[in-house]
Order: sequence, then structure tokens, then C-alpha cells
Amino acid sequence: KRFVGVGSGLLFHQNQEQSPISGLHCTIVEEEGQFSIRDEGSSNGTYVNGAEISTEPVPLSEGAIVELARVELGGLRFRFDFTSTATSGDSTEAVAEDINTQRMR
Repeated sequence: KRFVGVGSGLLFHQNQEQSPISGLHCTIVEEEGQFSIRDEGSSNGTYVNGAEISTEPVPLSEGAIVELARVELGGLRFRFDFTSTATSGDSTEAVAEDINTQRMR
């Protein structure tokens, strides 16, 4: 299992105190080439393809649109893509690709 925490405490944000993104907002988990995401009790929610998720892991598929807090509140939206780097036994590497990232200020 591999984990990646995502939040304002882990990303650069100009005004972290007023950010709608929590310090540890969500976690992306990779296990045996399968990805999932869970909210970490954030104040403004985590959304996958428009649906709010809970602290229970939700499968994360190629091209899923993830939103940390609503963009209208100054949140962040990105598309989740992953590419296989497997040649012989290597693991799969996830890439959060920044698409149409929108921040309302």
C-alpha cells in the first residue's frame, strides 16, 4: 500500500489560514495497482465526479474529476490520471494532472 496525503498543509497556498482546503484534506491510496480516495474529515468536503465522498475509501478511476472543497469557495479541481511504469514488476505510478484548475479568490 502507498498513501499520498493532499491538503493545504502539504501544498503551497498563498493564504493558508483562509483556505477552504483543510491541512490534510484527503488521502489517495494505491494498492496492487488500484487507486482509491477518502476524505479526511475536511471542513468543505471532497468530491469525485461531482459526488461528495466520506471517510470511507471510494475507487478512483482514470480521468476522475476530484474537487477539494467547491471551486466556487476557492477550492481546487483536478483530473486523476495514472500511467503504468511497469516493465517487469515495477509498480503503477499515479499522476494528478492539473486540468482547468480553477481558484476563485
